[in-house]
Amino acid sequence: MTIEVMAKPGDGTEVTGRLGDVLKQSVLAAWRHVQRYRADYSIPAQKLKDHGVSVHLVDISEYREGPSARMPFVITIMSALPARPVRCGVAMSSEVSLKGKVNAVGGAPRKIIAAYKKGRKRVTLPKANARDLERVPREIRDALQSRLVSTASEALKFALT
Repeated sequence: MTIEVMAKPGDGTEVTGRLGDVLKQSVLAAWRHVQRYRADYSIPAQKLKDHGVSVHLVDISEYREGPSARMPFVITIMSALPARPVRCGVAMSSEVSLKGKVNAVGGAPRKIIAAYKKGRKRVTLPKANARDLERVPREIRDALQSRLVSTASEALKFALT
């Protein structure tokens, strides 16, 4: 799924697209993570005081649900606030705690193969999913730059320019 995020005047979070409660809660948890760790990411306090975010899931024709989009939400929100673009061709899947710990996700091999088929060149996954890489065909593994991360900070360094 493709995620678009824009900083918006005022406070709060706005979420649009065909998504369920779990994904909406993932967006809110990602926003709380960004608020909590804003100084670590060099975001001025005033920026968060005066802005919220609008998050939209693009071209979602069917209802989606799942917590493994939390890290992508953190990355895209972080990208929107200091206006730093996400590197071209990055795919990611992982849940992240409010404290920034990246947790394992289900279906990692299927997600990696889907990212490859969509033309992605870089993939970020939780370190806890390292063994899942062995279940991905070698030609796909060799074509992708994979990064295994255990914290949100590590994922941000890999994903943002």
